[in-house]
This record gives sequence, C-alpha cells and structure tokens, in this order.
Amino acid sequence: MCTAKEIADRADIQMLSLGLADDVQQACLSAIRAGVHLPCAETPDAIFRYCVERSITDIQNKKGQLLRDFIVKGPYEKGGPIPEELKQHRLTDEQTAEAVAFIHSYIVNSFKGRLAEILALRPTVEILFAGKKDKSCSVELWFGDTVQSPSPNSSIKQSSDMHLLHVTPDHVEIRALVEVKSYAKSRAAILKQVNHHIERLQLGVTVDSISYTSDQVAFASPQPMVICVVPSKWKLSRQLMSFDDNGRSFFDTESTVPPMSADENKQIGNDWHVTLRWSEEALASEGYALSFWYIEQLGQLLHGRGLFLDGSDPATAATERFKAQLFYAYLRAPKHPNWTPEKRWFRSKAEQKAIAVSNCYAFGFALGTSFYNSRGTREILFVEDLERILSAGTSKDGHRLKGYFHPPAAMS
Repeated sequence: MCTAKEIADRADIQMLSLGLADDVQQACLSAIRAGVHLPCAETPDAIFRYCVERSITDIQNKKGQLLRDFIVKGPYEKGGPIPEELKQHRLTDEQTAEAVAFIHSYIVNSFKGRLAEILALRPTVEILFAGKKDKSCSVELWFGDTVQSPSPNSSIKQSSDMHLLHVTPDHVEIRALVEVKSYAKSRAAILKQVNHHIERLQLGVTVDSISYTSDQVAFASPQPMVICVVPSKWKLSRQLMSFDDNGRSFFDTESTVPPMSADENKQIGNDWHVTLRWSEEALASEGYALSFWYIEQLGQLLHGRGLFLDGSDPATAATERFKAQLFYAYLRAPKHPNWTPEKRWFRSKAEQKAIAVSNCYAFGFALGTSFYNSRGTREILFVEDLERILSAGTSKDGHRLKGYFHPPAAMS
C-alpha cells in the first residue's frame, strides 16, 4: 500500500477551483517571501502537498482500515439480513454507518481545515511582518507541526496552527499563537482553546525536533498575541445550470465569486481577528472534492492489488464502485423510528448522512447538500430530478433544491 506521502505527491494546487487555487498559491508565496519556517520544501506545491499528506496520515491513523473495507467489501447490496456466507465479505450495517459518518465529518473536515490553514498564512504574514520580513529579525513564524508540545496523554503533538517564536540554543520565547478554524466558531471559544495550548507549551516545547524543557520556555509579556482566523459566511450559489458534453448532459451551479476582495484583519487590543475571504461553504466544497480525490486514489491502489475487479480502467472502476457503495449505504441505513411507507419523509441521521455524501459525490457540494422534500429532510438526487427542476422548479415528487430560485415562465 502506498504511503500518505506517495499519494499526496500526486496532488497539486491546480486541483482546486480556479479562484481558490490562485489564493492558495499567493498565500504560499507570501509565507516563502517572509521566511516562514516550513516542514517541507519552499514551493507552493510542496506546502499544499504537505497539508494533503497530513490529512491523509490523520485519516489513515484514525480509521484507515474501515475506509478500505468500505471500498472493497462495502455494505450488503440487498434488503434483509446479510446471508451467512457473505458476512465475512460485507460490512455490517453498524460498520457501514460508521464509515459514512467518518467520510461525512472527519475526512471532509480534515481537508477543509488544511486549506484554511494555508489561506491563513497570507493575513498572518501581513499582520506580523507587514507582508515581508526583515531578514535581520530574530523573531520567526513557524507553520504546522514544526512546533509541538506535550498533550494530556503525554504524547507530543502540534500545538496551535502557527507560532511566532524567538529561538536561541537554550531558550524559546513564544510571542504569538495563530489558531485557524474552517467553520464558524466564536472568538471566546477559540481563545479558550488557545489557553489550553499555552498550558501545554508551559510544560515544554519541541521546535523543529529540538526540545526545550519548561524552564527554557518563556512567553511575551504581558501575554502572547493571539491571531484567530475564521472563514466568512457567504453561501455558494444554488442556481442550477446544465450543459452538454459529447451528447451527455451535465449539471452544475453558477460559480460564486467571494464578495470580499481580500481577507479582513481586525485588531482587538493586543490580538487580531481575521475573517478569510473564502467562506465555510466554499471550503467545504473543496474539502469534499479533495476527499473524493483521495478516495479515488485509494480505490485505484486497491484495484491494482486485485482486491476488487470491477471494470478494466482502475480510475473508472474505483469511482463507480465507491458511488455504488454509497448508494447501498443509504439503502442499509437504519430507518427513523417514525418511518412508515406513508411517512417516508422521516429520515434517521444515518440516512441523511448517507444521502448527503452520495449526493455530494455525484453532483458536488452545492447541489448535493440542498435537495430536500417538503418536510425538510434530505432525498437522494438523480439526474431526472435536476432535469425537471430546471423545467418546472421541483422534482416530480415535489422535492426542491433549497436556495434555488426558479425563474418565472416568460410572458407570451
């Protein structure tokens, strides 16, 4: 099996949507120009690949085997109990629900969070160094896991997302901490988390593999600067559009340009609060795209090892197999206690997660998260639904795309 690094080395910034790719590139360049200490080569693609590798490593360490089993074994593809002779070759319904929840939350959020960390480099450099660093300055910014501290279980782990340090051979002074979130979180909650990081740093710190004991660690007086970074709140467009390619119909939403031309840096006393120009939804959309890219890479590797033999082209086989497993996961998900054939709108949390992941993989984040019935619960989305929504505003069952405005018919 390939390592996380071998898979990440196949990634590059141009995988991202056009506008975001440009901003990620510029954020990396700003860090390189400012002399930020990086745990990788000083190129934009190297920084991006490092972050992708960290996400893949976290995923593999967390529940990597479960994800591989979901691709290779998958859920039982029919209704009723799993036949005895297939139990060793299929996931249980409980394992299937666990795998879907892992994809829906942990995997997507891991990639989404790494993107936010890269984007945070640019405003952080602007705040600390006014965009460029004086090479004679002895205070330096350290990114990612170049700085680590003891965790509650005594292992050594990354502290904040970035640290501004003054480092000497026998002393380290912590001048600032940068905490980055890819989702809405209050400043008070972020500061509480930073305080936990400071408590850990007081026990000792490892900087670029060099360890400093607690009596070698000092903090800026009266306290270190804290830079909180969060995404903005604007939503992706849900305006549906279709186009043909070689006789096949494809569906997408209108592209959304960030309403902010730049990140917003706001000083609050000694600290700063940064709002990225990219929103939580935009980052989530890219998080889904990166997670599915990774799963396709993983599927191709599993196909190459002969663990499943669907089709002849590894990429197509991996993609189609994963789509099928997600649909079977939806079919096998436990029903809501109030569900009946007459009350099909009752959906369990497991069903709604399976529907969201399946829809997002097939149609992208904006469409995949927005298809609801009249009772406000998710429904599986098909091409036929989108065709009818474009012509009539709803699917034949009356389901809608939340946030889609159907233009009125032209007056005759």
